[in-house]
Amino acid sequence: KSCHESHRRDFGGLQQLGRLRMQGKWQEALELWRLEGRLEAAACSEVLGVMVRLGSAREAAQLLRDMHDQTVQPNDLAIGRAISACVNGGAWEEAIKLLLEVELWHLRPNAVAYNAALGACGRASSAESALQLLKRMDQLQIQRTKRTYG
Repeated sequence: KSCHESHRRDFGGLQQLGRLRMQGKWQEALELWRLEGRLEAAACSEVLGVMVRLGSAREAAQLLRDMHDQTVQPNDLAIGRAISACVNGGAWEEAIKLLLEVELWHLRPNAVAYNAALGACGRASSAESALQLLKRMDQLQIQRTKRTYG
């Protein structure tokens, strides 16, 4: 296949993935990419976006781990969305665990990911966990934002 044909196929796949995302059909969207034998950061980020809306905590965490296992480096958007899906699914401990796991992969989550995890601590009324995350942000020199505080 030529480079142009491959790009056109990938763009068509992303369009189909976007349609499935808008319909809330993340399982079908993910299967579309798995059938091709690949996971890509952009495609996974799209699927994770649906999982955030549906609060699919366990599935989002697993998809992020699958990306890592298949040497697909999760981008900031994918990391933030996976953590947000955990938060929206009521799995605040999983959100924090996933954030710390990402650091073990030698990736540096950004303020968006930390803010999502802090939101999980707030929902769970876990001030101690929130303080630990704030200290970690300071250690990593991650800039706090307005969202960090509320």
